Amino acid sequence: MAYYLLGILILVVDQATKIIVEHKLPMGVPIEIIPGFFNLYHTRNVGGAFGLFPNMAPLFLVVGIVAVVVLMVAFRRFRYQDKTVRLSLALLIAGALGNIIDRIRLGYVIDFIQLYLSRFYWPAFNIADTSVVVGAVLILVYIFTHREKGKGEPDSKAENGTPEKAVKDASAEEKATTDKIPSDKK
Repeated sequence: MAYYLLGILILVVDQATKIIVEHKLPMGVPIEIIPGFFNLYHTRNVGGAFGLFPNMAPLFLVVGIVAVVVLMVAFRRFRYQDKTVRLSLALLIAGALGNIIDRIRLGYVIDFIQLYLSRFYWPAFNIADTSVVVGAVLILVYIFTHREKGKGEPDSKAENGTPEKAVKDASAEEKATTDKIPSDKK
């Protein structure tokens, strides 16, 4: 339940900040917050990540919707799995939905967070983008940290013990079954 609430909170904050930016910040005028590092900068992204492929907005909408459906299925599948996986999926879903709502509502995504150092400016982004990036980083960290732990371990374990115990239990069960077969049929 906490993951659903977190996803809803991110979605609400994302949409609220975009509405405020849409109505209160002038388009294309940087408002310095932290000199030399952070501006609020209202811009419209009609393409994909970082404004790439601006003429393919409908494709990004369809891909976003498909991605959310796949992520939701994965979220349900990992219902009782690791908390990091569930957190990652919740962040990815909330972020993707935030940008999908913009594409449906406006035909573009509102971006307003601009980070920079000296003359190097990172492309403007929003809360939904941040949620997607954090979710993706968490899932990558999970994959790489658990891949190392899983090396050499069998894929399945007995319900109440180690794989060796499962083999012994199966052998004992097989022996008991063969003991019940009449000797002339063995």
